[in-house]
Amino acid sequence: MESVSELAAEYNLTDYRVFFATDSPEIARLYRAHDQRVFVFDAEAKEEIEGKGFIMPGWQGWGRSHGMDPEEKSERCAPETIRAFLDMALLGYVDMLVMSKRSSFTFFPSVMMVSRVCFLCALP
Repeated sequence: MESVSELAAEYNLTDYRVFFATDSPEIARLYRAHDQRVFVFDAEAKEEIEGKGFIMPGWQGWGRSHGMDPEEKSERCAPETIRAFLDMALLGYVDMLVMSKRSSFTFFPSVMMVSRVCFLCALP
């Protein structure tokens, strides 16, 4: 969070919120406790699946959702996929995108940011 505050000061962003895209409600709670400007899209739904791992069947294999039986995982596949794409789209509309790591998840929002000529920071 300190790096976000430093970047906001450097780019003269004073009235900002932090959109935090994560599948870890625990990490979101830690950030929110540090700064009330942190916003997590659909946080309640993410709280429901805390500790159950990745939900998307076929994406990283059936064994990745250790806290969920295959039937439950299959039922949640579409809603979780939609939620991930909405996270990506929302990230593409922020004023400054700060990525702690590059991944296929951050590619789409990065392209949106570049096309809007907005700030994009990839931390090493």
